[in-house]
Amino acid sequence: MSDLIAKDLNQLYDSANHYYANKQYELAITKYSQIISAGSYSSEVYYNLGNAYYKTNSIGRSILNYEKALRLSPSDEDILNNLKLANKRVEDRMMAEGGGLFKKWTNGIGSSNLWAWFSIILSFVACFLLVFYFVVNRLITKKVFFYSAIVSLLFALFSFLIAKSKYDLYLNTHEGIVMVGSVTARSSPNKKGTSLFILHEGTKVNIQDSNEAWVKLELPDGTVGWVEADKIEKI
Repeated sequence: MSDLIAKDLNQLYDSANHYYANKQYELAITKYSQIISAGSYSSEVYYNLGNAYYKTNSIGRSILNYEKALRLSPSDEDILNNLKLANKRVEDRMMAEGGGLFKKWTNGIGSSNLWAWFSIILSFVACFLLVFYFVVNRLITKKVFFYSAIVSLLFALFSFLIAKSKYDLYLNTHEGIVMVGSVTARSSPNKKGTSLFILHEGTKVNIQDSNEAWVKLELPDGTVGWVEADKIEKI
């Protein structure tokens, strides 16, 4: 059954790429979206979907998918370059390109998958070192293998904690993208609130709080306001 599903997803992906290559971007968007809806998301699919949206001038959705791709592959130059290109078309460009030092640092240390693989590899290394520890007879050599195994296990644990932290960040994101042409941020979560500022499609914001109808946003400069929830989509 799983082989059949994988075959169907591969066919969808090939079909999406075919439509994109033939400039049938709306059809490509449909196919890429079906792949994601099936739970088979990857940085490549999000990246290609972002490209397709960019070709249809849907800048908000283009940036949204580039950002999702970047979370899975933080060091991918193609994703970074296309995201930068899309951000140049955002009217609130300075806000869209903002970001704190912590976010830049976490984006620069690899994806959760990369750190998970580090953890697995180091765990295997530690196991092999322990095997050699029990096999060899020389006391000095045994000590070298033993302490090397301990160090490997510590680094494996460290890598696992980073992988978990980055994965939790991906699942519990507090960032979003403006999906409409423009939206007015207000001082309270209702339309009677004072108008504070206007955001435009593609602007990235930090989500501080939310209810069923409104979300509280914070911009990189610390400015806070409430906007209607259906105007924002989480990364």
